[in-house]
Amino acid sequence: MIRLEDRLITAQNIEQARHAGARLGRACQIAGVDPRTVQRWQNGQGLTSGDGRPRAVRPVSAHALSEVERTRIVQVANEPRFGAATRAHRADAGR
Repeated sequence: MIRLEDRLITAQNIEQARHAGARLGRACQIAGVDPRTVQRWQNGQGLTSGDGRPRAVRPVSAHALSEVERTRIVQVANEPRFGAATRAHRADAGR
């Protein structure tokens, strides 16, 4: 991920190079950014709000354990019979 401040500086430098006659592809290549990335920054909110991935809402997988299942697994794993077992052994015991 590129920080918002770095995006702004990079976009400004690329735009300055373009005004000086450089093509977008070559300016992006020198800056180390894909031209399509710069286009997305300019067309969307990429230069005002930054990368939205950290704030994205991610749904819980249908295969995820419920809190009850997770609690039960931890209880079983902490039983005395598994006290001396390594993690690998504990994983095999559940099969």
